[in-house]
Amino acid sequence: MPKPRFAITGAAPVPFAASPLLGLEVRIDAAAPIESILLRTSVRIEAGARATSPTEDAQLKELFGDKASWSRGSRSLLWAQVASVVSAFEANTNLCVQLPCSYDLAAIASKYLRALAGGSVLLRAQFAGTVFTRGEQGLCALPIPLDREAEHALPVQTFRDVLDQHFQGSAVISLRSELFDQLDALRIARGDASWDHTVEALLAGKRGVA
Repeated sequence: MPKPRFAITGAAPVPFAASPLLGLEVRIDAAAPIESILLRTSVRIEAGARATSPTEDAQLKELFGDKASWSRGSRSLLWAQVASVVSAFEANTNLCVQLPCSYDLAAIASKYLRALAGGSVLLRAQFAGTVFTRGEQGLCALPIPLDREAEHALPVQTFRDVLDQHFQGSAVISLRSELFDQLDALRIARGDASWDHTVEALLAGKRGVA
């Protein structure tokens, strides 16, 4: 019975992608020839394994609450669940598991990574699915053992490189359509050349009130 083993050998921005994607390079080893694998990869960020600075703590309060209460939660954040089809191979092969990256504040993994000043975070990938191989009875399907996992220390800068590849120093926020219409009307009425000028004026007004 082939029991494939998995290891993460690296991570890098996916070039020429239509949306921001981080590619995890996964090496698969097997003791017998494989016809194909229907693979499910679940990637989590083990936030509890990383020490944080006071500045990062303030940024992470929205996710985890006050730091005094952090120990009561696992702080393991699901990043993505990705389905892949692995073609036939012997001995070993490589697979790129593509993870979405976003400025969307509703994307918990992205919000966490953007709050960090640098360093690295521990990723844990869990692998499941079905292995197809040939035996004495012909083609057979076998489940991937439940203990198949791999870890990788992902530099925070690599995540930022993914976003910079698409947004180049800009950020994106999602607004209700009626709120966007009001802001756009304000931008036009002020004659601002860009949204930056409009937001800067609003922030300056807010600071003036304070």
